[in-house]
Amino acid sequence: MPFINGKFYMNPAYGRALENARANESTDGTQGGHWVTIDGRHVLIQGRQEAQTPQAKAEIGYGETSGIVPEKSADSPNNASPYQRSTWDPASTKNLQDARKNIMDISERNGIVKKSKPDDPNNKIQQSIWQDNLSVAKNSHGDMPGRYFFIRQEGKGPQRPPASAGFGQGKPISEYGPLRNVGGGDVPRGNRTFIDIYDK
Repeated sequence: MPFINGKFYMNPAYGRALENARANESTDGTQGGHWVTIDGRHVLIQGRQEAQTPQAKAEIGYGETSGIVPEKSADSPNNASPYQRSTWDPASTKNLQDARKNIMDISERNGIVKKSKPDDPNNKIQQSIWQDNLSVAKNSHGDMPGRYFFIRQEGKGPQRPPASAGFGQGKPISEYGPLRNVGGGDVPRGNRTFIDIYDK
């Protein structure tokens, strides 16, 4: 059961939505937001987000994608570490950075996102992924399309958000991948990771 802002929630999407709504409530409780129903419960979603700093956006990119790495180049050895940057395919590396920027841009319109920072300043892997996200965050200005995103592993686990999420039942407007999920989390590990972008 996910632990979100000091509380346990059986449904992580509901928990994030509720905690985000609580954190962002205006003085009258509704100004700049709208109510949605998630699993039969009403949740206030802020329609207007405060301007985010590059640091805050990097926390979003890191929280959502720190376990995702680009595909390997065709000539990379089979036993290469997934974190060995010299083995990453350049086009896939750019694709992942574009996906991070799109997620950060979406966060300006939809604050239901995971945030995280590296917890070990001496961990070179964590720090390099943090720097990747920070460099993208500096160029995130909210201009990329979409209101929602969904990360999936092709052929394993859910391939679209559940109907109760209130989005993602149509066709995605864009897709990033394939990438590799080596960190786990909500998405199964594997080499066919996709990040789908939805308008509704």
